Amino acid sequence: MYTRPSVLALRPAPVQAQFMGYADTMGAKFIDYLLADRWLINDELAQHCSEQIVYLPQAFVSSSMPLADTVPNRRDCGLPDDAVVFCCFNAYYKIDPPVFDAWMQILQQVPEGILWLKTGPAAAMDNLRREARKRGIEPSRLYFADNLPEPEYLARYRVANLFLDTFSYCASSTGVCALYAGLPLLTRPGVSNASRMGASLCAAAGLGDLICTDTDSYVQTAVDLACQPARLAEHRQRLATRQAPIFDIKRFAGCLETAYRQMWAQYQQGQAP
Repeated sequence: MYTRPSVLALRPAPVQAQFMGYADTMGAKFIDYLLADRWLINDELAQHCSEQIVYLPQAFVSSSMPLADTVPNRRDCGLPDDAVVFCCFNAYYKIDPPVFDAWMQILQQVPEGILWLKTGPAAAMDNLRREARKRGIEPSRLYFADNLPEPEYLARYRVANLFLDTFSYCASSTGVCALYAGLPLLTRPGVSNASRMGASLCAAAGLGDLICTDTDSYVQTAVDLACQPARLAEHRQRLATRQAPIFDIKRFAGCLETAYRQMWAQYQQGQAP
């Protein structure tokens, strides 16, 4: 509604592309290209896109962020010191029954585990607590994080153990935040662009073994990681080096520029979609 795609319908530019703003095909003849990577849009999905896909080689996003120097402790965040903290700060509309079922299965198998979510409307938080109880989980094992300025928000990820991605609509910018702060992300890709963003982020962060094929493996991997702190520490160390493609902003910018030149060259040669 607020992105004004009708402007593009007037063809203000000879080459028009979409990138990141909408996690799917626009289905519009006036959008020529869609920039993605092969995790986001595989060959099967590409068949259903009205745009021509321009594939970025390693990642569909890269960013640096203002991470606070001071890392809070668990008590600062209102969390128990001895808990396994499963975290998800995705928007509430991304939390649907299948992913919440999976999260509750994880908590059932990890008695010391808690689920740390972002704060929201009181009714929404009450609903989540009620749904947890229905699934045999004490509502007190759900914790809610207050809003903070970005540097402190990013630093807060460091007290968690594992980010649990949502299914139908994955983490995008939130996932980048978690990875940049050094928190491993567990994901389960689906059949749409929006449900594959987490897998793209994990692949670009060098965490391919945290991309699960189905819900059962997602639950089991989360449980296994909770019992294997050394394995989690290895993932954290890998993120801390910032050597993965998702952290290479200069290279990412170069890949974008190459994509722009490719699209422009096709237009000049009369080969535009």
